[in-house]
Amino acid sequence: MADIFREVDEEVRQQRYRELWQRFGVYIIAFVVILILSVAGYQIWQSQSQSAKAAASDRYVAMMESLQSNEEAGLDELFAFADPSADGYALLAAFEEAAVRAQRNDLEGASEIWRRIAANPSAGPALQGAAELMDIVHQVDSADPDALQTRLSALMASNAAYAPMAQELSALVALRSGDRELAIDQLRELSADLSAPESIRLRAGRLLNVLEDPESGEW
Repeated sequence: MADIFREVDEEVRQQRYRELWQRFGVYIIAFVVILILSVAGYQIWQSQSQSAKAAASDRYVAMMESLQSNEEAGLDELFAFADPSADGYALLAAFEEAAVRAQRNDLEGASEIWRRIAANPSAGPALQGAAELMDIVHQVDSADPDALQTRLSALMASNAAYAPMAQELSALVALRSGDRELAIDQLRELSADLSAPESIRLRAGRLLNVLEDPESGEW
């Protein structure tokens, strides 16, 4: 009988962990999207000639406006323009395409785009890291935990800008795989890391409180 109660208790905790991810995952994705847009805008401004910038910018803005008036036609145009192997606005459009595919539950198509961006030297380390992170974020609930941890470890080691977000995701992946101690270690380190963004440290602290005191009721 005790075993049954332990199994029920574990299922309840796992459900709560999933609810926490659903709550916190939105903020991780939003942070990465904002970073992508800001970094991409600066890189595009740096990398393209004035005339090319103007033409590409006009086309990109026109496509965004077209999406508002005729979504399907605008998406066809956006997808035709997007190129995850390019740079500039075609690369930014590729991020947009991946986001649209993810929203439409075409995670396989979105993942392919993010992986191509991550492998594209023209994108630069910031956007390559952002693409890798977005791909991982959308696979936290489904991909092999060990494979995800390997990718997250590489991201933490190679891209300091994304290390806090990667470490937060690593803790969530550890929870999913049942490695509560690893999750606690990751969150303790992250919540004490003054170089990490405050929002990430606060989330890490909240989740750490839940793991250390499951009866606190803070979900």
